[in-house]
Amino acid sequence: TRREMLKVINQGADRLEALVSELLDLTRIERGRFTLQRKRVDPRFLLAKAVREMGDRVPSRRFLLTIQEDLSPRRLDEEKILQVLVILMDNAVKYSDGDAPVEVTARDIPEGLEVSVLDRGPGIPEDKRELVFHRFYQVEQVLHHSKPGLGLGLYIAREIVEAHGGRIWNEPREGGGTVFRFLLP
Repeated sequence: TRREMLKVINQGADRLEALVSELLDLTRIERGRFTLQRKRVDPRFLLAKAVREMGDRVPSRRFLLTIQEDLSPRRLDEEKILQVLVILMDNAVKYSDGDAPVEVTARDIPEGLEVSVLDRGPGIPEDKRELVFHRFYQVEQVLHHSKPGLGLGLYIAREIVEAHGGRIWNEPREGGGTVFRFLLP
């Protein structure tokens, strides 16, 4: 019983830490104090690190990583791009069936590095695809939503990707679900 109670307390502390972190990021963004610490990074290692972290957080979920072998290193803020990946994978876990794996892919295209996170959730209605990137927005009614969070994750992810000169978007996934993609030049 104690072990179970400690587990619940630990999960609550983790959720509280994530909420406080999102609010601090929001404050930095709004005050213009959001900065990048760019360095040369091999995206393969960064993607593997993000998938490992999510695997540790959610051991009941499978994460599949497919990476083009010859990805070019990029100058980027490693911690902030890791944050984007975790936000996208965390959303995929929240909004898709428990049995469906979360898939992460990366490839070089002429415009830059394209990273995709694919889920098998209910999808995002066409008229809400852009709105999900607004702060405090959630597809469900805020007072009655069934998923934890403040609706800041995708807003913060967009700010991070755009600060890198990139873009982020989502589209329906064939067979059901959503694909979130971001492109870093």
